[in-house]
Amino acid sequence: MEQFKPNIKLISASAGTGKTYTMIQEITKALQNTAPEKIVAITFTRAATRDIRNKVKELGELNVNTIHGFFAGMLREQSVYFKQSANFKILEEFDQEKLFTDSAASVMLKKLGQETYESFFAEYEFSNIIEMLLKIEKHFAVVRNSIKTNLNELIEEEKRAEYEKLAELMPLDLNKDIIGPLNDIKGKDGDNLEALRRDICNIAKKLRPLNGQKDFHHNIEVLKELPDYDNRNKGSAKNWNSNQEKEQVLEAAKTLNNLRRGVEGSRLGDIRVVEEAAKYRKIFFELFIEVHRYYEQRKTELDVLSYNDIEILTYDLVSKNPKVANYYREKYDYIFVDEFQDTNKMQRDVLFTIGKNIFVVGDAKQSIYRFRNADVRVFMDTQSKCTKDELEELK
Repeated sequence: MEQFKPNIKLISASAGTGKTYTMIQEITKALQNTAPEKIVAITFTRAATRDIRNKVKELGELNVNTIHGFFAGMLREQSVYFKQSANFKILEEFDQEKLFTDSAASVMLKKLGQETYESFFAEYEFSNIIEMLLKIEKHFAVVRNSIKTNLNELIEEEKRAEYEKLAELMPLDLNKDIIGPLNDIKGKDGDNLEALRRDICNIAKKLRPLNGQKDFHHNIEVLKELPDYDNRNKGSAKNWNSNQEKEQVLEAAKTLNNLRRGVEGSRLGDIRVVEEAAKYRKIFFELFIEVHRYYEQRKTELDVLSYNDIEILTYDLVSKNPKVANYYREKYDYIFVDEFQDTNKMQRDVLFTIGKNIFVVGDAKQSIYRFRNADVRVFMDTQSKCTKDELEELK
């Protein structure tokens, strides 16, 4: 994406504070020295588009549109860059899902009886596979550059996932959370709870902070030998100073028990599990690529685009063609965006590449379109990079 820094004004506003009204006021100000056709106002629903059009209709004919409608207009204007004609139709979500699932079923039926897919289809039901493929397709704009089919790369990914899983399960600080507190208390020799305390301390001291694969495998071996403390006789703790000390020991035992169960349940450290998972992911991603290509072919034949396509094509259009990006900077002086918390990175990058002056309004707490790839982190990231002069908060 071309490096370009627009002038930004970001308003963070809670529900009911009049953020849309504020945006309309800003549009009114812009119209004092800018022609209506050089202003774009973007929303995320058709209803919001109609609402803004009604409120600003006396101010001139503005380009008020949903983000996908605005992007589609750019693609029609620049259709020379694409396979589709300028008259392409936009698939609604139901039609998109049907076309994709029909494409997936068509491809998968041809795989029946093939040795590569025999165990895969035995492991997963047809309908579940289609559901998983559709989920990837819906997020294709986000994941398209991370789909891998190299088995060795996938095995390394599985190993990293195992490592991260153990990191999540382990206490943040063994010395602070287990060893230190238990070293400070002691029961009478021969007491069952004292024996448990010593055992826990010895086990915890063997565990290492995770700083690499060696530590991962060492901890797995230690945890495999960990006894089930739930079934151990813990005694009455009558030789202890307080019930609080007893609770400290029992809490530490519970922590190690949960760690052991997490390792056993996920079969961490078992290379066969890693290789099997990587193999199935390879088959799945290869299948997805084939289904996706056939789905793209069908859309080209029908001259239709999905909402995902519109985002990807517009992003590629302005990121790979600086002249096109510059054309839209010259065409529009101002871009206003309502409900900015419902954008995703790809949408934000397109707007910030073609807009000279950007005015955005939103509230991180009101993000509701995550199922459509909206990412509230984009709003928060933009907010964090704005200067004090670029920020305003409505309360």
